[in-house]
This record gives sequence, C-alpha cells and structure tokens, in this order.
Amino acid sequence: LSTALQALTLLWAVGGPVAGVGLLCASFVGDIAVTAIASTEIIAGIDFPNVIAPASIPTPIVYAQIINLTSLVALRAWESYENRNESA
Repeated sequence: LSTALQALTLLWAVGGPVAGVGLLCASFVGDIAVTAIASTEIIAGIDFPNVIAPASIPTPIVYAQIINLTSLVALRAWESYENRNESA
C-alpha cells in the first residue's frame, strides 16, 4: 500500500473504534473522530482519488459521509438549543 493508503487504513482501524466508544459515552472525542474520518473520506474521495489509487472511496460513501457530518452538526445544535431552553 502507498503511504496515503496506509494512513487512511490506520485512520479507519483506530478512528472507527475510537469514534464508536466516544459516541457511546457521549464524549466530544467521538464527535472529533467522526468528523476526522468523514472529512478525510470526503476530501480523499472528491479531491484526491488519484492519491489513494488503486483503492477508491465510492461516491455513495462520500455522500453518506456528507450526510453523517450534517447530521452530527444538526444533532449538536439541537442539543445546545435544548440545553439553553432547560436552563432558562
């Protein structure tokens, strides 16, 4: 594997479980891991497909990660809104 593919594989192998545990524990670490993985897949899949060749990130996966990030931001915004309303 190329260096870029090795780095991407390491991100998936380490970041996936970290994201899972972080989200399970409602920790900001989960949010950071999800954001890092999704952003990397979006950027690599759209802007740098030749860097990770012969591997590829299929277009549906890129779209799913865009939705994933959008959902994460919306969820955190909703939680912040609810917390502000409860304390008011």
